[in-house]
Amino acid sequence: MTIQKELAEETNHTQPVSLKWDEVEKELKKEIAEGFQQAKPGTTIVTAYKADNHGYDKSRLGNDELFSLINKHWIKRLENDIYIEEAYRILNDYITMTNTKN
Repeated sequence: MTIQKELAEETNHTQPVSLKWDEVEKELKKEIAEGFQQAKPGTTIVTAYKADNHGYDKSRLGNDELFSLINKHWIKRLENDIYIEEAYRILNDYITMTNTKN
């Protein structure tokens, strides 16, 4: 499919768009939840560090359902990211090496 056809399909809205925030938020939550279910993180669990939220995010978790859904997904991704784990280990090694030279 060419880019022109894709753009034409994206801009050709045959269904009306609701301007009521409750309906928009409900649809947005549904789309995000479906997207997260399709994009499942890997099964490797990182052992070098623990992904967690800072205080402000922790206070938002109970109040904002959409934020909680997105946050849960990102924490899982961070806990399964082998590249972040490798960077973490490299930085720890560098810190150890520079501290022992002094």
